[in-house]
Amino acid sequence: MAVTIPGTVLTQWRQQARRQAIAAQIAPAEVDWLLQALGVSRLSLRVGFDPSETVTLPLSLGALAALWRRRWQERCPLQYLVGKVPWRQFELTVSPAVLIPRPETELIVDLALAAVPARPQGELAAGHWVDLGTGSGAIALGLAAVLPAASIYGVDCSSAAVAIAQENAARCGLSPRITFAVGSWWSPLTPLAGKISGMVANPPYIPRSHLESLQPEVARHEPRLALDGGEDGLACLRYLIDTAPQYLHSGGVWLVELMAGQAPAIAGLLEATGTYKKIEIFEDLAGIQRFVRAIAFNLGPIIPLRISAMKVTQADLVAGALLGQIVSFPTDTVPALAVLPEQAALIFALKQRPARKPLILMGSKGEDLWPYVQGTPEEQHQWQQLAARYWPGQLTLVLPASARVPPAVHPDQPTTIGLRVPDSLFAQGILTQTGPLATTSANPSGEPPLESMTAIASAFPQVLCLDCPPVLGSGSPSTVVKWCGQGWEILRQGAVVLAEARPC
Repeated sequence: MAVTIPGTVLTQWRQQARRQAIAAQIAPAEVDWLLQALGVSRLSLRVGFDPSETVTLPLSLGALAALWRRRWQERCPLQYLVGKVPWRQFELTVSPAVLIPRPETELIVDLALAAVPARPQGELAAGHWVDLGTGSGAIALGLAAVLPAASIYGVDCSSAAVAIAQENAARCGLSPRITFAVGSWWSPLTPLAGKISGMVANPPYIPRSHLESLQPEVARHEPRLALDGGEDGLACLRYLIDTAPQYLHSGGVWLVELMAGQAPAIAGLLEATGTYKKIEIFEDLAGIQRFVRAIAFNLGPIIPLRISAMKVTQADLVAGALLGQIVSFPTDTVPALAVLPEQAALIFALKQRPARKPLILMGSKGEDLWPYVQGTPEEQHQWQQLAARYWPGQLTLVLPASARVPPAVHPDQPTTIGLRVPDSLFAQGILTQTGPLATTSANPSGEPPLESMTAIASAFPQVLCLDCPPVLGSGSPSTVVKWCGQGWEILRQGAVVLAEARPC
C-alpha cells in the first residue's frame, strides 16, 4: 500500500541514515540507492524537497527504518533488501538463494564473445553455450544477448536459484532463448556431450578457511554453496578442467572467473591436461587477474562421463537443503532422500516415483510436525500420546493433513500425511536446523533401498550426500500406521509392533 510522507520528514530520516552508514563503515550513498529503489527520484535527492512537498513510498517510514536497520546493523546486502540489482543492460531479481552478480563479472560475457569468430552462423556463434552454476542467470542472459544465434543453457544444483534465473529470463524477454535445468554441473547436459561450443562459469572459488573472514555481507548472507571452493578454493575449478573435455567439441571455449592469485595455477592445470590450447589470463577493470580462457582441442572419441560424488559436510548439506536442493543422510532405518516440502516434486522426478506413493515429513521432534496435521483435541491427544511412546523411533503416523502440507508432497492423497521423528544423531542434527523435510528412501522407485552414502552419491550425483562414517540403520523401513478415526490400521509392518492397531 502506498504511503505519503512529508519531504521534510524523509530528509531528516535520510540524514540520520547516512550518519548510521558512516558509523557502520557503509557507503552513505547506499541510503540514496535504497530510496531510489523505492521510487524516489535521483533529482529530488540531489536538490532536496520543498517544505510543502510530499513523497509517496510503497512502505511506511517505520518499515523503511526497519529495512535500513537490516542493512547497517545486520549487514544484509542492499541488493537482497530491495530484491534486485543492475547488471549489464538488465535489472535482475536476487534473493539469498543466489549470489549477487558483481560488476566485474560483466566482463566475462565480453570475453566469451571475443572468442567467437566474426561469422554469425559459424560453429561457435550458433552452437550450444552453457552457464554452469547459473545462480540468478546473469551470465546466461548476457550470453543470450550477445550470441543471438546460439542455444543457451543455465544449470544450477539449487532449484531455488533456477527459479530466480527463469524469472529473470522471463522479465528480460529471453525465456525462449535459454533452457534452465536443476542439476550438478554437467549432469543435465549428457545428451550434449561432445557438442558444446562454450562453457562459461563463475564457480565457487573461495578457500574454505577464508569464508569466515569475508565481509559480513558475504559471509553471513550469501549462499555458502556458491562461495566454498574447498580447502584451497580450486576444487570446482579442477572439476571443470577435468570434465569439460567430455562435453566441449574441439575448438570449444572454456572460460571461468576466479579470485585474485588463482589464475596462474589454473592456467598451469589447463596446460597439464594436454587438451587445451590458447590459454589466456585476463584482468578485470581493477587490474586483478580475474578470468582464464582456453580452447579445447584434439579431444578424440567421447567417453561416457561418471559424475563425481557430491559428499558434503553437515553445514553444507543444511545450507543446500535450505536452498531447496535434494539431500541425503542416514536415519535409524535406511538412508533418506530429503528436500523442503515445497520442493517435493524434485524427489518424484529424481526417483521416477509414481504420484500415488506420497512422501512423508520427517522432523527433529513432534512439535515441529503437529502443525502439518488436523484433528479434534481428543484425536490430537491420542496421536501425541502414541508419538511420546515411540518417537524418536521407527514409527510413521499417517494422519489427516492440514492446509500447511504442500500438495507436491502427496499429489494423489492430499487428505493425509505421514510423519516420523527418526532416532538418529545425524538425522536429528540436520532436521533441527532445516525444519521438517519431505523424505523417502534413497533408491530409484521399485528398487531396493541404497544403504550407504557412497552408493547414493554414485546413483544420484546431483544429490548432496552427508560425508560421514558408515552408519548402519535397521535396514528395514519403519512401521506405518494410519489413523482411521477410531483407532490405528497397520499399512506396513516394520520393527515397531503396535498392539493396539487393528483393521479399520
